[in-house]
Amino acid sequence: MAPFEAQIAQGPILATYPLASDGSFNSDGDAPMYFQLLPIGLRSEENPTWGGWGGRFASVTKNGWSDIPADFINPNDGFDFPPAKTPYVADSGSGSTDPAIQEAYPFARWIPTIQNDMLSRSQWQTADYAHANHPPVVLVPIEEQNIYAAPGQMVFLHGFAADPGYRNLTTLWWQYLEAGTYPNAVNIPNANSLRTFVVVPKDAAPGQTIHLILQATNDGAPPLTRYQRVVITCSDNCERW
Repeated sequence: MAPFEAQIAQGPILATYPLASDGSFNSDGDAPMYFQLLPIGLRSEENPTWGGWGGRFASVTKNGWSDIPADFINPNDGFDFPPAKTPYVADSGSGSTDPAIQEAYPFARWIPTIQNDMLSRSQWQTADYAHANHPPVVLVPIEEQNIYAAPGQMVFLHGFAADPGYRNLTTLWWQYLEAGTYPNAVNIPNANSLRTFVVVPKDAAPGQTIHLILQATNDGAPPLTRYQRVVITCSDNCERW
């Protein structure tokens, strides 16, 4: 059995999880739908295009969403079929060296943290609270999670992070470039600080969005990560939602 599976296949539930012939987990395919609903702070339940542990999706038919849109294209919905180029949902954070996966597998960005979370949950079956790792809590005040800001305006960011087991935390602000509609990178000074700022680029057009993620990871075994998302919408005024 592979080391990762061997660590997880423990306790009264996961010890009986069906494995492939090589000892690895069988892929059941439906887990990402559930992952979208986990309260981890990425807010992907608000909009499928925002991305989260269940992947990031595009609207490809009237009522169809997919992270590989070509799978859902219907010629009766006004799309060219077959398409000249498969319109994959790109996500450069996949971590894969395979160009096809880099472009078309946004779920892969989150696999290391998802696996750590699954491993920790398996430990919850056999260890008491004090002897198992639990995820940190990350918070950005709700009134600061969605912001209107004009081009050239400075937007202050501040969040809070704490760990229920009093473990050390590493924090990071990063731009989820693919989730936003502003196409370029923004500078985040002191990105490891809970308090920082960004300046809305002067070439941002009204309505374009910039997605910023505050991420906190503890130093447990395995390390666990949680998030909070801030969405900045470029506007001609500075009022907040």
